[in-house]
Amino acid sequence: MNVTMEQIEEFFKLKRIAFIGVSCNPKDFTRRLMQEFQNRGFEAVPVNPNIDQLDGEKCYPQVDQTIPKAEGALLVTPPERTEEILLDCVRSGVYQVWILNKTVAHSISPETREICRQNGVSLIGGVCPYMFLPRSGFIHQLHGWILKITGDYPGA
Repeated sequence: MNVTMEQIEEFFKLKRIAFIGVSCNPKDFTRRLMQEFQNRGFEAVPVNPNIDQLDGEKCYPQVDQTIPKAEGALLVTPPERTEEILLDCVRSGVYQVWILNKTVAHSISPETREICRQNGVSLIGGVCPYMFLPRSGFIHQLHGWILKITGDYPGA
């Protein structure tokens, strides 16, 4: 998957990002990532049909129901739901999507790529947002360094 630094930079320019599939478990990676975005000034909006509230904040069942509307989406959902959720994003006018579902870039399905291509969705996948956030910690910098060495870092 050819993710570019320009795509990542554009994603980080967004203000309101739907975190689709965020967990109700406060120790879960998805929650920590959402909180990190919030701590950095993003409006990280929880989206999960199984949760009504998260940390006293409304949790929306679908991206098209977020008020105000989300500008982008970070999917932390099972891969088998990706195409369905992508179509929800498109119907909602969300065209910048970051897929982080514990997969590597090469496991993003051809169907997912085709939905994005047909609908003008900027798709980022196979890389963790932590690697691109300043001062995110040694382990995330190490992850980025490894991807640079292997040639899998965006723009490498």
